[in-house]
Amino acid sequence: MNKEDLRKRIGRRLKELRKKRGLTWKETAKLVTEKTGKKISYCYVNKIESGNQYPSLNMLERLAETFSVPIDYFIGENRKIAGIARTEEELNLLKNSRKLNPQEKKVVEQLIKRLGEK
Repeated sequence: MNKEDLRKRIGRRLKELRKKRGLTWKETAKLVTEKTGKKISYCYVNKIESGNQYPSLNMLERLAETFSVPIDYFIGENRKIAGIARTEEELNLLKNSRKLNPQEKKVVEQLIKRLGEK
């Protein structure tokens, strides 16, 4: 995938998330600013959505945080994550699980599976 395709994918996915929440560009910029404490203009949101601006990794992190999706949602092939609302507890579990080694992850996965069977 070339950079232009990636810019367009990021833009489409941002637009999809924004529209799913019924937000305008201005409302999206305000939400990102409030959620992350870092100012973003609505013009910048528009440029990203239209594929005219390639967002920095920092910006992708801020957008992902605002919409409660992983950065992979913007750049990866998997789109399933967009419709899933996650709680703070679920996000904390995800963040903490990234610190585990593969064997520890497997143990945690088995524990969760067993607890879910009760």
